[in-house]
Amino acid sequence: MVQSWTPGQSAPAQDSNQAATLNWLAEFQRTEIIRQENARLQRVVAECDLLHLKYSSAINESLKADGTMLDKWALESKISDLDQLSTIYRTHPKLRQSGSRNSERLDDIYWLYDTLRALLNELKNQPGPAYLAAKNILLEFTPKERARLRANLLPD
Repeated sequence: MVQSWTPGQSAPAQDSNQAATLNWLAEFQRTEIIRQENARLQRVVAECDLLHLKYSSAINESLKADGTMLDKWALESKISDLDQLSTIYRTHPKLRQSGSRNSERLDDIYWLYDTLRALLNELKNQPGPAYLAAKNILLEFTPKERARLRANLLPD
């Protein structure tokens, strides 16, 4: 026999239990969606922090090397590191985000890459016999270039 419910009567206990279960399930789903979104946002922030740490490390290493003699191996190592860093920056979702300095940082990485590449080519293409060629080359930035590299060291 089917029970019918009219507005003047109290709802059967089974219906109220079922409604409470549905409300609990809906609230649980909302909470789970919010928790997952918060976790995703925390991962994005952690990725951004790690990316900026890598950028800062590469720039600080280059600034420390300013005014020093570098050999072929050191130049190739720094060029390889900058190439990997530029690849990470190009694929980063915040690259085109408004208010982010990531595109300026990517420009700095490219500029530094080109500068070190030019020094490496200069070192490799020195005239004369190989045994007379210098084994090191001076890395030197102008004050304007140093300021450019320092400009984007602060995090967003």
